[in-house]
Amino acid sequence: LWNFTANGKIDSSPAIANGVVYFATNTPNGTMYALNAFDGNLVWNYSLNPPSGSYYNIMSSPFLADGKLFIGADDGYVYCFSSLIWRGWVELNPAEIVVELKDGRTTKVDGYSALAALLKASEIGGFNITIVNSTWGLYVESIADVKAEGMKGWMYTVNGDMPAVGVADYELSDGDTLDFFYGSWGMTAEEADYRIIIYVNLTNVIWTGSVELKQGNFTVVAKSNESYEVSNLTALGALNAASLAGGFNYTVCDKWFETWHMLLVDSIYGIENNGTSGWMYWVNYPEEEMPMVGANKYKVRDGDVVYWFYSESMNDTPSNSPYVIKIVVRTEKVFIESFDVSNGTRGGNAIAWINLTALDGGWYVIVVSGTNNGESIAGISTFYVNENEEFRIPVLIAIPQQVSAGEYKLYAGVYRLDDYPGSILNWYGSQRCEVN
Repeated sequence: LWNFTANGKIDSSPAIANGVVYFATNTPNGTMYALNAFDGNLVWNYSLNPPSGSYYNIMSSPFLADGKLFIGADDGYVYCFSSLIWRGWVELNPAEIVVELKDGRTTKVDGYSALAALLKASEIGGFNITIVNSTWGLYVESIADVKAEGMKGWMYTVNGDMPAVGVADYELSDGDTLDFFYGSWGMTAEEADYRIIIYVNLTNVIWTGSVELKQGNFTVVAKSNESYEVSNLTALGALNAASLAGGFNYTVCDKWFETWHMLLVDSIYGIENNGTSGWMYWVNYPEEEMPMVGANKYKVRDGDVVYWFYSESMNDTPSNSPYVIKIVVRTEKVFIESFDVSNGTRGGNAIAWINLTALDGGWYVIVVSGTNNGESIAGISTFYVNENEEFRIPVLIAIPQQVSAGEYKLYAGVYRLDDYPGSILNWYGSQRCEVN
């Protein structure tokens, strides 16, 4: 019927299962072969790699059990081969996924589709996928370099049943088991040459992560092309930082700004507001009430969790929304908004005024210091502030008689009293002080 030329002599009996014949060669670099039992074509082979002067002959027969192939070699090892390429859990969200096709074009598929699960598994498992756009839809041509040939190709089942739709069109449910397998039509997954088993976990969170927000503002352009300055330390600032970290877009509308000074988020991730359905936000859900101010006005604190969720009714929450962005906020505990300093005279002093905001209450230390050609002046102040308090603090800067006159470049730094002088929390500068 057929013959096959191996890389050396064969001194052991072959094993046959599911239309594949397995055998090994008694050569210095012993090689394991898998051939199609019907036509003799090579399915795969694996060669041992002995160091120079050594021999890794294979004289034992292969043994098949529980879908695995075992064989011993002269290097002292028993080798195990499996048809299972990868098995594991994937978490899917409803956001569309961009798919790169074999011809270089791209398309999008639903985030809950069977193809989305395969793409996610390939990212985790490190194997490649080739997808073609055929007359009957998207088709998986190859997985892990195993390509459809002749009557063999990649098929899939969900919970043991073969769907009647293509892989890009099947919508998965939470807890589904997805089985991609390579073989001939009519072959079961257990009989296949290769398998990928995927356990599916669905979530409505399309992006989650932490962002570090710093003092200052960012600029957002509304659909009207008007530009607005918004504080980084707001719920909208958290969304802006998340969009930069996650690589997704968002848009805002300013139709309520003139009346309520409110910027309305009208799309995230390309998912747009539609009629009475649209994007809302909730901070520290469900422990705290939903904010009643615009996201550009709501000030966030360190540790806040900001949920942006798509609401389809007034009863929707982040728990039952179809799309959710979850943002954990990290901020500076205390920061210096600005400071100014007077000029001074040798033998006297200068005064610096520090404008500061503390998100955490407690005792703090502010140091103002600077140099001029290697000579320095400095002052220190200790103070107590309440949580979320804005404060203007004076610092008396002593100017020794012996320092040189001239312009000193000063910086301000703030510490917790318990940590001083170890860990600086925030600094600001520089400001100039003229010493006469």
